[in-house]
Amino acid sequence: DRGSEGKPFATINFAVTKASSGDTIFVIGTVIESSQILIDSKDLTFQGQSDAIVERSNPGRIIFAKGTSDLTFKNIIFQNANAALQGSVILTTNNNVVLTFEDCLFQKNTNSHINGSVVYIGKAEATFTRCTFYNNTATKDTARGVAIIFGGPFTGTITNCTFSENKLTENTANFGAAIKTLDSGESQQLTITNSL
Repeated sequence: DRGSEGKPFATINFAVTKASSGDTIFVIGTVIESSQILIDSKDLTFQGQSDAIVERSNPGRIIFAKGTSDLTFKNIIFQNANAALQGSVILTTNNNVVLTFEDCLFQKNTNSHINGSVVYIGKAEATFTRCTFYNNTATKDTARGVAIIFGGPFTGTITNCTFSENKLTENTANFGAAIKTLDSGESQQLTITNSL
């Protein structure tokens, strides 16, 4: 049966197109995406096995979430994304998106956009628990934030997370290398607990 553990789909992108809302997609081994994964109005869980790695084979963002979506990512390494777009690993700019990341590692991702973060949360709700952001880089001289940017009305929760060796290589604007919130004059709530 295609899509089973014995005959897995080659890409997450294809698995998402076949999945129904409420499904769990199991990520096994290294999955190399050649194009952006678009998730539009589906509630999905992405469950990584002990060796789950997701990366891009060429420049571009890994995931764009929109519509009404409730997405959970567990035990996945996101690495080697290289984008000139907001959010080299994931972008959402929709009020109806809820993102949950548990035990994920974001490493060796690069971004050259002004909002050059690994994760860009715009107008959404996001929770990060026991996640690590390590050795990610923003190269734009006016880049703001390397690991996570929150913008628009948002609710963010970061618990037991680690931010280490993230770099702004050409920064002249003195913005941080871990987390940046963009003031929009709208409702914003960010809670950070037991993280460094």
